Amino acid sequence: MHYQSRLFALLIASASTPFAMAAGDGTITFNGEVKAETCVVKVNGGSSSSTVTLPAVAAKTLGAKGQVAGLTGFTMELSECGAASKKAYTFFEAGSSVDPSSGNLKNVGGTAQGVQLQLVDTSSTSANNAIKAGHESQRTATTKIDIASGSALLPYGVQYYAEGVAGAGTVMSSVTYSIAYP
Repeated sequence: MHYQSRLFALLIASASTPFAMAAGDGTITFNGEVKAETCVVKVNGGSSSSTVTLPAVAAKTLGAKGQVAGLTGFTMELSECGAASKKAYTFFEAGSSVDPSSGNLKNVGGTAQGVQLQLVDTSSTSANNAIKAGHESQRTATTKIDIASGSALLPYGVQYYAEGVAGAGTVMSSVTYSIAYP
């Protein structure tokens, strides 16, 4: 018993001993910018928050991973842009509705199985280029639209994306966005 008491005391003492850490291993510097000039945003001519309705498609059109269907366009209308802003694009942010590996939007409120929604840059320079919501790649891959005139239309689309064989049902999701002024 005496041996067990010593072992127990040794375990308690070792658990309360602080870990050794090296001080000053490196420095991380962060840089950013807050711009004073922004634009008024309307989605499809409405408010800054809107609903885009995709067409109904047959499940068989989404029968294998990577198949897409039902591309539906929408626009982000920018107006009253300040003189300091020259270009803009939409940055679709990460969130609980975004699949972190694909950047697609998860079917969070619908009943269809094996289906996500994929955002698409439909501008003339990046026609139908898939957008990975939440990924930093948007900063270089998404088309920047000229807003020097004080207004512009940012064209995007959304489509069904098969994660595998799609099952019939409803598809619902959402995404948060910010207008970026590079």
